[in-house]
Amino acid sequence: RWHRAAAAAAVTALAVIPWMLWTAQNPPPTGGYLEQVRASNPYDPASTPLGAGALLGRTAQSVVHYAFLEFPRLFWPFEGELPYAVRAFGLLLGGTLLAIGVWRVIRVRGIQAWDLHVLFALGMILVWPWRGDRFFLTIAPFVWLYLLVGLDHVARVVFQRVIVAQVAVAALALFLLVGALRAAPRTWEINRL
Repeated sequence: RWHRAAAAAAVTALAVIPWMLWTAQNPPPTGGYLEQVRASNPYDPASTPLGAGALLGRTAQSVVHYAFLEFPRLFWPFEGELPYAVRAFGLLLGGTLLAIGVWRVIRVRGIQAWDLHVLFALGMILVWPWRGDRFFLTIAPFVWLYLLVGLDHVARVVFQRVIVAQVAVAALALFLLVGALRAAPRTWEINRL
């Protein structure tokens, strides 16, 4: 399996490295991605670059933002301010289900390409200077799958009946779908601007 991944990485590198070299020699006027990530003012890529400590600080702020705001929104399909109880529920219970789901998925089938995609995308989201749901939404479907796998495992262990696990997973999936469908028009309008 890893031979195919190495071959794909080599082909990708062959395509990307010339582009990276060209853009390093001909940077856009707004700065390249690395300049934007390292800029102390993300709206001015020519601003003083952040040091390692400041970059870690900004990343820590992103972790807090996504953990306490964007991730718990997966459990709240209603408009308006996110109640603190939902934030706590989302972070504690949702985080637990997410961790169990990731553990179960990797334990059962090993690490797959989409697991690596989620890991690297999450890393980029946390380092990127801008925050918001539009970045988190790129990994939300995978997060939902991990959550559902975690819920299925917990329901099977706690209730020891497959039907209860299936009903619990279906109920959470329906709840998440309703939330996504309610928020989609607003999100489309915001991101279209």
